[in-house]
Amino acid sequence: MLPLLRHLPLPFQKAFHNVNMVRKSLADQVSQHKESWVTGEPRDLTDCYLDEMDKRGDDGSSFNEKQLIGYLNDLLAAGTDTTANTLLTAFLYLMTHPDVQERCQKEIDEVLGEKEQASYEDRHKMPYTPAMTHEAQRVADTVPLSVFHTTTKDIRLMGYDLPKVRPPSISDGE
Repeated sequence: MLPLLRHLPLPFQKAFHNVNMVRKSLADQVSQHKESWVTGEPRDLTDCYLDEMDKRGDDGSSFNEKQLIGYLNDLLAAGTDTTANTLLTAFLYLMTHPDVQERCQKEIDEVLGEKEQASYEDRHKMPYTPAMTHEAQRVADTVPLSVFHTTTKDIRLMGYDLPKVRPPSISDGE
């Protein structure tokens, strides 16, 4: 994050506090994980990462605990905005278009019947409901709100100069 933002008033201070709390919690979980970790017997991604850290030793690579916590934070946060925005858009759309809601419900009822859970194969029998979800994702315009990406060198793209390391601001929304 930008260091300048740390000096802004609330709600930014609360946001930074929350980010630090999440990082501390992840660091605590990595510490607890290390206590039960057995080299060469990975149970999950964290074990695999710890194995690689152990194998590399102190070679100055990016395989370190700080980076592991960063990756875990990315996995934890990934999709929260996009999922929330998609669901909010879909719910609002279904509330204002009861005909679409009824058609989705009918399709789900016909395909699932009395089943308690949908299977992956059921998805292919319900073309309308996923199409409605994809439309909600399109309308929600979630991608521009996702994780910032940066360039590794100064480049010119489609007539625009993008300087090294500066995150571009892109939106196809209006």
